Amino acid sequence: MSWTRRLLAVAAASAMVVAAAPLAASPGWASHDWWADPDNATQYVSSVSLTSNGGSAVWNGRFELDRSDVNTAVGNGDINVYDGYYGDTGWAGQADCINVTALADCDVFEVKFNQTYMDNYTLQEWMKVGCHEFGHTGGLDHRTTSTDGDLNSCMRTGTANLSLDLDQHDLDVINDDV
Repeated sequence: MSWTRRLLAVAAASAMVVAAAPLAASPGWASHDWWADPDNATQYVSSVSLTSNGGSAVWNGRFELDRSDVNTAVGNGDINVYDGYYGDTGWAGQADCINVTALADCDVFEVKFNQTYMDNYTLQEWMKVGCHEFGHTGGLDHRTTSTDGDLNSCMRTGTANLSLDLDQHDLDVINDDV
């Protein structure tokens, strides 16, 4: 889906919110596993009282995660999303595991969008951050120039890379852990 069509779909979805070939690599190639994988293949997402842009970021993050073996649904329990003014923290988006299971998987993730920075972001930048933070909830770590030379993964840090997608390598890494 082109980002233009996706923006149109997000715009329609946001109205309801209230309060490049892929890398042909196996998960072992330059793996970028994060320390915490989701504890199950269905992740319930709670995102109430978000801004319109926050809702769009969640929509894109869920859309991308749903392309993997992890499925998202609206509900309470697995991924709690907030946007707010968190101050001069150095981060625009953040994902943390706030409840680790005995097997070292994550039972509950918390995703935050920092409006201190993101108020000046375009809708496309919000959607990139949503993809990136939801990628963390799928168990992905950051990508670098050596692991994403063609800038086609939203797991690259910074706003210079505006990819809204998880690339095939990202999806392979998630699927390897689910």
